[in-house]
Amino acid sequence: MVLVLHEEIAPNIKFTFRTLIVQLLVCALALCAAAPLLADELAGPNGTATDQATGAVPSPSNWRVGFSVGALTHEALDGLLYQIEIPSFHSSYLAELNGVYTLHRFQVLPMDLEVQGEVARRFGMDHQSEVDLISVVRWKQFPWNDKLYTNFRFGFLGGSYVSSISPWEKQDSGNNTGSKFLQLLIGEFTFSPSENAGYEAFIGLHHRSGIFGLISGVTGGSNYFMVGVRFRGD
Repeated sequence: MVLVLHEEIAPNIKFTFRTLIVQLLVCALALCAAAPLLADELAGPNGTATDQATGAVPSPSNWRVGFSVGALTHEALDGLLYQIEIPSFHSSYLAELNGVYTLHRFQVLPMDLEVQGEVARRFGMDHQSEVDLISVVRWKQFPWNDKLYTNFRFGFLGGSYVSSISPWEKQDSGNNTGSKFLQLLIGEFTFSPSENAGYEAFIGLHHRSGIFGLISGVTGGSNYFMVGVRFRGD
């Protein structure tokens, strides 16, 4: 079923997927260009490591903090997974601050278990505040990681609470009511110059839904495409 926004709330401004891809590529190229500068910074005056005479690599921090912005698409989650055409975007935007903590680094798999908290604000045609908490799995192995270090992050065991229900979520709820509290799902690709870089750019999906009616009878939800940057703690 294709849902159409009512004329009164249909946006006049639309984001394109191409715009998000261009932003991501710019961030990735900037990170790659900065990699040699970071390497020089970590080396001593004679090109030697400055850590200690042992040359031991310090353990990475378990904390990351970042921010991102995104735009609402009216496409359903299942349509986003298999459709080939570029999704359309509307003038409802999401700006968020997020903090990520690494709970466990697996030794036998290139994978981390993380927990992520977010505070966000919608703007444009919507004006809600949002608070989220979710567990996330980070997959760290891709064949091109020596060129551009890439991770995939996925989380579906999460909760999301908004200050009020947006017109889109109410229309797409399946019960014409919606719910302030819904399940949160995120999928995200991250990009950085190297595994130990102090920051990463990312592009991803921020999905709120009622899990096919399990939460307050809500069968729909909302999907925001996000781009952002995240910094590793000292």
